[in-house]
Amino acid sequence: MLSCRVGENTYDISIGDNGFYDCKGCSDKMNVYLNDITEWPTRDEGVKNIEKYFKENGGSCE
Repeated sequence: MLSCRVGENTYDISIGDNGFYDCKGCSDKMNVYLNDITEWPTRDEGVKNIEKYFKENGGSCE
């Protein structure tokens, strides 16, 4: 599970082995974008893309 932050907002994101993710508290816009960037052949690539997304938007993930 990833715990990502942007400003005061925290998002807990879990990604299954099948590449599907679940993001509690993400907006519809974020969900659409995260769905697009996690459609990769491996879970690791999806995680890297999520971390990159949050970094590019002024946040971070742990």
